[in-house]
Amino acid sequence: MLTIHKADHNGKILVTYSGWLIDDRDEIIVLARWQRPPITLPYVTFAEGDFLIETFYRTRHYNIFALYGGGDVPASVD
Repeated sequence: MLTIHKADHNGKILVTYSGWLIDDRDEIIVLARWQRPPITLPYVTFAEGDFLIETFYRTRHYNIFALYGGGDVPASVD
C-alpha cells in the first residue's frame, strides 16, 4: 500500500488517497480505490468505491488515469 498526494501546479496538496503499486520499472502504475466523498469535476465524477488505474511518469509533469465504477471491477480486486 502506498499514499498518493495530488498537488496543483504550485505544489499545494489538493487530495490524498491510498493505492497499490502495480509496476514501477519505467512508469509508475498504481491501482487505487476512491474512498473519499464524491468529487464532481466538469468532465468526470469520482464516486466512492470507484477504481483508478493511474500512470505516473518520471520525466513528465502529468499523469494519466482510467476510472472505473466500483461495480465494474471484478470482486477479486477488492
